[in-house]
Amino acid sequence: MLTLQIPTLLALLATALMAVVIFAPERVFPERAAATPRISFAPPLAPVPLERWEPPPEPYAGVLAPPVRAETLQPPRWPALVDPRAAGCDAATRLALVEALTAIRGEWAEAILRAAAAEEPDPGVRAAVLDRCDREVWPGTG
Repeated sequence: MLTLQIPTLLALLATALMAVVIFAPERVFPERAAATPRISFAPPLAPVPLERWEPPPEPYAGVLAPPVRAETLQPPRWPALVDPRAAGCDAATRLALVEALTAIRGEWAEAILRAAAAEEPDPGVRAAVLDRCDREVWPGTG
């Protein structure tokens, strides 16, 4: 009978000690209070609102800037003469079209290059059109 009571008493003693360790207040075990991380279920703090930055106004914005022409507000129409899907393409694509048209050297390509020289709003592309056409397409003009 003693063999049955000793393990039962040890199990009860171990359960009581575990209950003290688990449910004891933090003042009994102060090192456990420092090691326990505090978890907050509150939402995080909102970031500090920043003022919206705007660039400073330029002092001579209207005086030195060239006037805006109506042609610069619309994309050029001459790329659509090559392919209707090319209407409204960017300057890099128009430069590639100029190079391709000068390489072709056909009558229809020359007509498109003349239209490009007349209506191209981008100064870089217009200079490329005139430079290439002066050297390759219209050799007697430049």
